[in-house]
Amino acid sequence: MKSAPLEVTESLIMNHELGIDWKTLPSYLRPTHASFLLSDFVIRQVRHGSSCVELGCGAGAVALTLARSGRFHHVVGIDRDHEAVSIARELYHKLKLEIIVEFLEMDMSDVRRSLSAESFDVAVMNPPFHLKGQPSFDPKRNAVRSGDMKTVKNFIEAAVYLLKNRGELYMVVKPSVAMEFVEIMLTKAAEPKSIQPVYGRGNREAFLLLIKAIKNGGRELHVLPPIILS
Repeated sequence: MKSAPLEVTESLIMNHELGIDWKTLPSYLRPTHASFLLSDFVIRQVRHGSSCVELGCGAGAVALTLARSGRFHHVVGIDRDHEAVSIARELYHKLKLEIIVEFLEMDMSDVRRSLSAESFDVAVMNPPFHLKGQPSFDPKRNAVRSGDMKTVKNFIEAAVYLLKNRGELYMVVKPSVAMEFVEIMLTKAAEPKSIQPVYGRGNREAFLLLIKAIKNGGRELHVLPPIILS
């Protein structure tokens, strides 16, 4: 039997029930569809009672959504941008969540020097996936959305370092650069286990891929039913 596409409405994606108006944030820190699609992807699959680290957390949209889901007992967000981390901390205190959420200001290349290895069950990231840069009137938005292969490697190395054995890595990337991510993941023992394509419309190419990998997992890949935004 064929699986029907999963339709996701704008209101579900933006998760307004958090009580935060993301549009009031600086433009370069506003979460996108990718942020909330990633949150939903994680929540649908992760075990209850896990610990989670988000790499490149920005203003905390994903980390706070995951914390509010009730799936985690501890969430840590990491970002190198001072303004982003400051806003994330303010939002956490505003929400008065019952679980512990920490936001740390550091670059991915500093993770090994600052945090203990194999500390988390789950790692999540919406990394800079415009590897050749994207033209924008906002240079700060370019800085957080664009990167290079060194950036990709730093994100994946940090995730694998922080994950426990058989820990889960969740990410969202553009199809055009997915192979670059997968190639590095395979060299770091992060085995892709499932991929879910995201379409703006059913008759268009997928514009995002949601990927789940397992640290030291076996070689087996599942392609999940598509998400179609409407």
